[in-house]
Amino acid sequence: FWSAWLAIFFVYGPDCFYYLACAFVYGQFYSLQFDMSKIGPSCFVDQTRFNIYMGKLIHRHRELIRCVKMINVIFGKSSLYNVVSSSFLICLAGFNVTAIDNLILMTPFAVFVVVTSVQIFLLCYYGDLLMRASMDISNAVISSEWYKLNTSSMKCCLFIVMRAQQPCKITAFDFRDINLSTFAKILSSAWSYFTLIKTMYSKQNSK
Repeated sequence: FWSAWLAIFFVYGPDCFYYLACAFVYGQFYSLQFDMSKIGPSCFVDQTRFNIYMGKLIHRHRELIRCVKMINVIFGKSSLYNVVSSSFLICLAGFNVTAIDNLILMTPFAVFVVVTSVQIFLLCYYGDLLMRASMDISNAVISSEWYKLNTSSMKCCLFIVMRAQQPCKITAFDFRDINLSTFAKILSSAWSYFTLIKTMYSKQNSK
């Protein structure tokens, strides 16, 4: 009993920490978007105060970028393992589901397919969430009243927009970006492998 709980803790504990870290950074990006959207004459009491206000926003943006890089360093290798192995694991477990006639023996493989698919989906979903949230910073600045500011202040806003257009990404140890597009590719690869193995198995049985 305890060995099962320990296995669950060590396997899914790091994943839950990854989800929480990404959700926290996403919330901070969302808060920063709200503050960025308020840029305009209303916060322009004088140039000095505006520079202080913008300096705080830029500092928060840099810290969030640093947090994403830290998450990437911590989970890069494990993400690479998940991305590389998931297609094969889903394929082989799915093949066992179709090849085994006994419902009791087949059930663990079916559960494994579902759990592995959900695990890799959440990994890619939160990576995609962070990427989109980081890029939405530029949209928040553009939707503000930046055009009513003076030239130097508009240049500052332009700098933020240019930096935000470079998305913050979670990667599989720089092998592949972790987003929903990667999840779709993993499922596509798993289906291709499954079809190949199924065809070979059918030909062997027909002989």
